[in-house]
Amino acid sequence: MTKDIKLYAKRIMQDYFEAIYTLIFFFPYFFSLGPLIKTLFYPWKHIVTKKEIRGFSFTEYFNRLLLNVMSSLIGASMRLSLISFCLIFEVLYVLSLPIITLLFTCIILPIFVVLYLLNPTEEELKEKEKNVFLASHCLKHENSL
Repeated sequence: MTKDIKLYAKRIMQDYFEAIYTLIFFFPYFFSLGPLIKTLFYPWKHIVTKKEIRGFSFTEYFNRLLLNVMSSLIGASMRLSLISFCLIFEVLYVLSLPIITLLFTCIILPIFVVLYLLNPTEEELKEKEKNVFLASHCLKHENSL
């Protein structure tokens, strides 16, 4: 069986584009974008204060309110920074795809094709193993041919 370079290059390019597609959808899961958006205004590390004294006091109420609002704002700022980093990372990745694809098709793909051509096919490997086996197990050299 002869080596089909076109089929091999097509398979390599399909694998490459599948990897690109997978990475595009992997990054939002890696950064947990959905849960970050759902919990955007949750308090940072669940730091909240609860009422500790009996009765009503404006001072105590506003202290609790201020601490809880500050904790929520800190949580929102941390989550927004992660969300913005994820979006910037994703946009930079998508914008760099033409350059990456050009480098892949011009440099890496020819190297893979040359290595593919240099490696023996499965049939050649089987024939070589068969000859080695017969040569080592036959008593006379004429029988192994």
